[in-house]
Amino acid sequence: MCTRGPSARDWSKMPLDALTSVFAKLGAVELLMGAGLVCRSWLYASKAPELWRAVVMSRPPDTPEGTEAFLRAIAKVSSELWPAVPITGIDDPWRAMAKVDDSLCAMAKAAVDRSDGRLQKFVARDFGTDELLEYIADRSIVRTPPLRPKLSGAASVSLSFSALLLYPRKAVHLRSPSLKSLGLMQCHDISEKGFMDSIVKFPQLEELVLIECHNISDDQKENRDVYEAISRACSQLKLFVLAHPGYFLHPNGSYGFHDGDVLGIATMKQLRHLSLDCVDINNAELVSIIDSCPYLEHLCMRYCYNIVANEALRAKCARIKTLKLRPMSDETADPNQGRHSDPNDCCFVFFDSPIDEFVILSFLDSWRKIC
Repeated sequence: MCTRGPSARDWSKMPLDALTSVFAKLGAVELLMGAGLVCRSWLYASKAPELWRAVVMSRPPDTPEGTEAFLRAIAKVSSELWPAVPITGIDDPWRAMAKVDDSLCAMAKAAVDRSDGRLQKFVARDFGTDELLEYIADRSIVRTPPLRPKLSGAASVSLSFSALLLYPRKAVHLRSPSLKSLGLMQCHDISEKGFMDSIVKFPQLEELVLIECHNISDDQKENRDVYEAISRACSQLKLFVLAHPGYFLHPNGSYGFHDGDVLGIATMKQLRHLSLDCVDINNAELVSIIDSCPYLEHLCMRYCYNIVANEALRAKCARIKTLKLRPMSDETADPNQGRHSDPNDCCFVFFDSPIDEFVILSFLDSWRKIC
């Protein structure tokens, strides 16, 4: 006698709450290119705005195989979600890189749209443009219905025409920026102007990470205006991470950065956490920042040539709860010797060093604590 085996489970009929709980563990790229395309019910579940409060996206492995696999996966995705990018000319590495950038930017826009104005955290690594940053700024808003006067009886009947104009039935919703955390890592195509035009639209920003974005913080020009602009626009900023590319450092202690750049950080009065990596800053400038930021609790200094971790500096940092000083020099160093002769000690390739992992994990851990 034949017995019928157990019927296969219809995963498309999973409860919406269960799907949302599972999807919350996936990243933006996985949702946009994978789980969200399985079936119609999964696509519906993947568009829940609460899944898109945090969007973290990174460029795929920068190898011919990784680039080709990514572009071929993109080509299979429905153009209804974001513009499809043809894979013709994939043998040209420069064209392939441009297509990856275009695809990631299009996917990021789709993720921002799905947040429905509730985006609180956005992190991009090795992609991004001024136009994408502006797109995020213009759409990271919380919509609140307009206020209307409470009227009753005769008052409601005698509502004047001017009042109807003041409180129209389909009034434009008030807009409140929602983004609280922004991380830009190796975003070489975001310019200083594009960044400054967008940062003013993030008044609720509490965390900002800038890692190797040398078109924003160029080593050949003064950046104090950039940091002061951040301070003016983001008065609630509590965490700031600034990391310049390590290959600008040299064993003789020379920098391309101008003195005085970092003094703009001293205007960030609400800072609780400050991390500076491969930054041209000396003891006097660091003391100025510490004195100007009374709420500073966590200070991380790594690979800063001109910092001398002497007793005076440590005494000034006594009120700071978590202090990590990893300078390139100290009081016992022989001034006639290069501070570090080993290029590996100088962090010449910034993103091959443990600093990158530390900064990113520190940023993500701090986000988990405030959520």
